[in-house]
Amino acid sequence: MNRGTGKTPPCIPGVVAYAPDLSHALANDAAEALVRRFGPELLEGPDGSAFARIRTSVVEGFSTGLAQAFRIEGESSTPLGEFSLDISTVPERFNSATIERVTVVIEDRTPEHLGETALRLERERLELALKGSNDGWWDWDL
Repeated sequence: MNRGTGKTPPCIPGVVAYAPDLSHALANDAAEALVRRFGPELLEGPDGSAFARIRTSVVEGFSTGLAQAFRIEGESSTPLGEFSLDISTVPERFNSATIERVTVVIEDRTPEHLGETALRLERERLELALKGSNDGWWDWDL
């Protein structure tokens, strides 16, 4: 949390560059931290894994030249538990008509996702308690 503002600092996205042969290079420390957290499966995206859509999106980026943005949410089999990632894939052309690289930007939205889930569950519990007690909210204007 930032001192004085009471706000959580923004997430630094991980950036990964893919070559046409689907080899990849981590472009920043945030990408390295994401790979340490989720394992190599995050970038290799084997079929059937939660991250297969990333690899599919990269392949489509090379073939169609279209950028994509999507969210991956799931439950990890590791001790990590639930996770939420925002993914953007951007095909890049430099001095030619062919796509030379697809850049993938990965933002870890897990803390926000867990907070939203906890808030939703608390609201559901409050609603059930109010219905069960046949009571409601009272606002006194004194």
